[in-house]
Amino acid sequence: MEKVINVNNVDIPFVIKTIKKAKSVKMFIRDNVLVVTKPFYVSKIKVQKIILENKNQILEMYLKGKKVEFTDALLGPIEILYNGKLILLRVEKVNVNKAKIDFYENEIVISVDSSLDIRQQKEVINNVLYKFFKQKLNLILKEKLEYYSKLLNVNYSNYTIRKMSTKYGSCNTKTKILNFNINLIYMPENVRDMIIVHELSHLIYPNHSKEFYNLLKSYIKDYDECKMWLKNNSRFL
Repeated sequence: MEKVINVNNVDIPFVIKTIKKAKSVKMFIRDNVLVVTKPFYVSKIKVQKIILENKNQILEMYLKGKKVEFTDALLGPIEILYNGKLILLRVEKVNVNKAKIDFYENEIVISVDSSLDIRQQKEVINNVLYKFFKQKLNLILKEKLEYYSKLLNVNYSNYTIRKMSTKYGSCNTKTKILNFNINLIYMPENVRDMIIVHELSHLIYPNHSKEFYNLLKSYIKDYDECKMWLKNNSRFL
């Protein structure tokens, strides 16, 4: 069951888990929650004391590891990734009948109806951004898939864009339908290309064999750098 610690006006949800083979108390951030694991012989009261003693370090760790949520912009401008660049997302609460989105070079501004409650405003922000990002990503994928499918000499039947919780893409080798995570819109071009080529390569090698990775890396020369970018920017994805 989650509890909350408040550090400098930031509410940090946390859970304490007992791990049978654990030898010490460890802490990490997972899905915006501080997870504290402990050996069975360490009491929860002792763990809570450790949390309080390290609250400033925990706050720093939490802010660094916390996944960016678009609805955080209701409290003030936030930084989000778009095409590999950090830009500002700002929300304006105004008297409008329909939400509006304005896109500038380094900023996205969403206008929402001030008469809506917080839950409704959050829903509007997520829906508006999802449609906006899907439209932008669709244009990119059409061009990139046409280019890389010819380069690899493969044919795909169709592709989809949707929210995916654990993957950036997938390939159905029977139907030849490619599925892409909408998060691709946040990535720089080279990282996005890596994922596109990854899925197209499965139409040649329907596995993750050595031959598959040799093919992928022959087209994506900076493969290792792309993987590192994904790791370093996971909180934005």
